[in-house]
Amino acid sequence: MTKKISDTKPVIDFVGIATKYCQFIEKRDNKTKIQLLQEALIILPQLCLCGMTLPDIKKLSEYESPEISHEQWNDLFKSLHHKLKGWDYYKEMFDPYKRRDKKPVYASLSDDLSDIYRDLKPGLQDWEKTTANERLDIIWHWKCGFENHWGDHATRAFRALYSLLYKHIDDKYGDYIGVR
Repeated sequence: MTKKISDTKPVIDFVGIATKYCQFIEKRDNKTKIQLLQEALIILPQLCLCGMTLPDIKKLSEYESPEISHEQWNDLFKSLHHKLKGWDYYKEMFDPYKRRDKKPVYASLSDDLSDIYRDLKPGLQDWEKTTANERLDIIWHWKCGFENHWGDHATRAFRALYSLLYKHIDDKYGDYIGVR
């Protein structure tokens, strides 16, 4: 018996970590600023690892997952921005090889985290109620998004979070810096 691509370990692992990421973002109000930073530092590399191992497949149908509206995204962005106040913005080179003569620009952890959510959540919402071909299209969108959009956000955010937690937050008593 041939296993469906959507039932393979890389896809099951990705669905699991993407679900965990979306739940983490949805429960952001129950976390302190430090907890949010620490948990993001832990989950983003896992998400990238699973995104890298998603199978390369072709888009098979015209299926499109429902999108997160701009208003929903904006509410999420504002909520994260408020939560991360003072630690949201960081300097970044968007492509350090193509833009050698350019100065760094400012990026936002709130934008990174909310864009990743916007790219993952719609496919997760539809996952259980779709056909096998539609699931392949969801996988295709996740993989394409990793390679072209949310993967950039995740890797930039990870670098900024690492720097913030291990180099910039003064933790005189060892209460919260790094992964605990």
